[in-house]
Amino acid sequence: LDVAMGSEGLKKVDWKGYLVDKGLFLLFLLVIPALNLIGVIQSSLQKRIEEIGMRRAFGATRWDIINQVLSENMVMTLIGAAIGIVLSIGMLSVARSFLFNAEVRLTVPMLIRPGLFLAAFILAFLLNLLSAMIPAWHTMRKPIVDAIHGSESEKK
Repeated sequence: LDVAMGSEGLKKVDWKGYLVDKGLFLLFLLVIPALNLIGVIQSSLQKRIEEIGMRRAFGATRWDIINQVLSENMVMTLIGAAIGIVLSIGMLSVARSFLFNAEVRLTVPMLIRPGLFLAAFILAFLLNLLSAMIPAWHTMRKPIVDAIHGSESEKK
């Protein structure tokens, strides 16, 4: 149980009950960006289809290419997460006087909830993995010759 401040003052909040009640809505809010990310990664892979075809022609396996795509995506995600954390802490310190009364002190347990952070990280990681894996797998199913030939025919 946790204490949260709302329009009715301070009240006890059961996180498990909250997630059960609002879980479908929260999942929907995560699926929409994941679908957008699938489109962005698919577009990026289509632009790199000749590079992928050449790597496969020189002996890279499908899993080598998929691992490369997943690794690139994970690095971008971790950089984005770090920027997001820094910006959120910075904005909280800037907007503290606007958001809270003068007697409210921000403490580390208020800002960092390890269990909640871990759950959010795991869910974001899984959505990121699926968002990158689906377009990578789709692109890897193309035969090497078609990947290189398709790229050359678009240039003419």
